[in-house]
Amino acid sequence: MEQRSMSDIIKKMQPLLRKFEGDDELVIHEAKDEAGSNVGDNYTSVMIRTVVVGKYGNGSPYKKNFMTKILPHFRPITEFMHTDALYVIEGYMYEKILPIVGDYGPRCVYVDEEEIIMEDLREKGYTNCKRQNYLDLEHTLFTIQALAKWHAKSVSIKLKDPESFEKLASPLKENIFPVDSNDAVGRTVDGGLDSAISHLESIKLQTAELKKAIEYVKSLKNKCYDIIAKLLSLPKDRYFTICHGDAWINNILYKYDKNGKLLDIKFVDFQISRHTSVALDFHYFVYSSVRSCIIEDNYDNLIELYHRTFVEKLKEYGVSEGDLKNLTMEWFKSELKKFSLYGLVTGFWLIHVVLADETNVLDMDKITAEDIKNMEFFNKTIDATKAERYKFIALHYLRMYVQ
Repeated sequence: MEQRSMSDIIKKMQPLLRKFEGDDELVIHEAKDEAGSNVGDNYTSVMIRTVVVGKYGNGSPYKKNFMTKILPHFRPITEFMHTDALYVIEGYMYEKILPIVGDYGPRCVYVDEEEIIMEDLREKGYTNCKRQNYLDLEHTLFTIQALAKWHAKSVSIKLKDPESFEKLASPLKENIFPVDSNDAVGRTVDGGLDSAISHLESIKLQTAELKKAIEYVKSLKNKCYDIIAKLLSLPKDRYFTICHGDAWINNILYKYDKNGKLLDIKFVDFQISRHTSVALDFHYFVYSSVRSCIIEDNYDNLIELYHRTFVEKLKEYGVSEGDLKNLTMEWFKSELKKFSLYGLVTGFWLIHVVLADETNVLDMDKITAEDIKNMEFFNKTIDATKAERYKFIALHYLRMYVQ
């Protein structure tokens, strides 16, 4: 991308920041761009961090950082993923949804179909956890509660005014698993299944349970996309809500107090937000981002914590007793079972990107659309750590939702 001059940055940012800060006399004296993320951290965007220095109208100093998320027309992935549609959804989430649902993301400065400018959460003390380590119990519990609160707020809005909510949610179109589409990125799920199968078959101790898991994964070949696309195109149930859609470890930032205690959480990257079952966010987060040992020892507790928090917030938001009687633990478990395949498949999908190290991260400026279709951008070398994660997810899923 072309480097912007300081004068160009100031010309762009000053009027936007005057409006953002509510100060018509704010003046920007200096501004510079720098890389906003590492290679492999963003797949459908280019992130730029802009440092601005100036003064408020009252003369006091002004210095802040902002993040600009740019639609990369020059990347081959745009031929395949329809990133322009993803940007429409994300911009809509920032402009219309988050102001209603709650303070779950960065404050937004400016949105159009080409770029999104937002506050830099890093400057406010928010940081990512190291993705290769997955999340420990403390971070997992904190995130589960945040998702439950988000979903409860959204559901409460829907139940109080279904017609207005339907209009609000209607722009959230499905772009990853659209029905009857032959060029959707979701079509790469078969490549993810192939990788899972090869890794599972590489494990030396082939128990009867593992062999059953391998056969089950093989049985999904060539029909997995259609199953998920149909799930995501179901008529909008009364308790479907607006979900983040991409709540994995890289898209979640945490803030701590001086003693290291968790204080707050923010989500970023709302490009595949959906009006769907709360189970999708739960499955996607747990199977993509939580340590295997935490899932193994605490899965029932995670379900219970989510449901308890969800119901408590619904009561706080004034949802009727009739609806609360419907939203039982049995209801939540039935949603989890109905949408469980989505958790398995996306859990498989994200293993490569979560566990990628500095030597094998994906450089999205170099891979082609054909690479993406054929999953050629994933390292085909069998990796023991990946194999163990595949094994855990497959066996856990089978125990919980198939047997």
